[in-house]
Amino acid sequence: MKLSRLALPGLAAFGCAFVALAVLTVTLVGAVLVSVTWSDNSDEAVTASEIQQCGPDDGEGLDQVPPDLMPHIEDAADTAGLSPEILAAQLWAESGYDHDAVSHAGAQTIAQFMPETWPAYGEGPIEDATEGEAIQAQGEMMSDMMDETESIANDTDHNVDLALAAYNAGSGTVRQVGDIPHNGETEIYVERIRDRAQQNFSDDCTSSNESVQLANYNEDGWTRPTDIDVTSTYGPRPVINTNAGPTVSYHYGIDFPIQCGDPIHAINDGVVQAVESDEFGGWYVDVDHGGDVMARYKHSASDGFHVSEGDSVTSGDRIADSGSSGLSTGCHLHFEIHLDGEHTDPDDFLASVGVDL
Repeated sequence: MKLSRLALPGLAAFGCAFVALAVLTVTLVGAVLVSVTWSDNSDEAVTASEIQQCGPDDGEGLDQVPPDLMPHIEDAADTAGLSPEILAAQLWAESGYDHDAVSHAGAQTIAQFMPETWPAYGEGPIEDATEGEAIQAQGEMMSDMMDETESIANDTDHNVDLALAAYNAGSGTVRQVGDIPHNGETEIYVERIRDRAQQNFSDDCTSSNESVQLANYNEDGWTRPTDIDVTSTYGPRPVINTNAGPTVSYHYGIDFPIQCGDPIHAINDGVVQAVESDEFGGWYVDVDHGGDVMARYKHSASDGFHVSEGDSVTSGDRIADSGSSGLSTGCHLHFEIHLDGEHTDPDDFLASVGVDL
């Protein structure tokens, strides 16, 4: 059952991370601030949080999510309709995964709820809340914030940004300005979470090909291969001269101008049919998504594959990195859909399964 929505208009705090002092400012619900302090050695946390910075031998850049939190995060992500990476990054931003964190204003739990906010999303006294209960309440509130800001969002990813901003500054404030409030704090909060969510979170400091997309797949598992907008559509187009030769005059896919090395994601569950290269598409991955649907992800980096032929993939998995191999003038993803072995417009296909580009 959907809990009643809670707006927190007009609550805004202003803060920033003071790198020279080795202090990370963490924002809280209602935009109250708390500081989580780290030692001068970035590999050694001095808070009560269980988060660990993985070292060079463990896959540098990954954040270790406490293993006992991961099932709760996944459940809350299902409730919110978001990816676990977003909620994990948000919990890090709120408390550094410290359930005992208490702000100067009294925000509590790992998800940093104010005591007056808690009854709308949690059960019982906030002092008795478990980590799992607080994370589930986070999922419930993010679900409401998604609903509260949907009408002013440009697209799904913008909706996620607005929901994060509403969690921080209040849905009333976000609706009033019609976007992320530029108050010197909320926009930094949203950017920090987005950036953090682009890392592969793990419970053992090892890399994975898990999804790092901002919004979750739809109920049938379909999602976008990237959150970047399409710049070249399916159909006739002028010949383009590349360093490897001229292209043909018909474009059998759609192009996403993602930067070199950026992730390419599987659009649904499937089995990898090929990891190969040719003179036209360069390095590419073919994934059989079932029902005579085969997706081809082209122009990948030659050293940027996260799957092999025969691998099973899950919707949103990172299967390759963007490159500029083959007949290409710059890094991008050329994405094709083959139905019963025949080319079809990927935009039309994705629209037919409920995915908007």
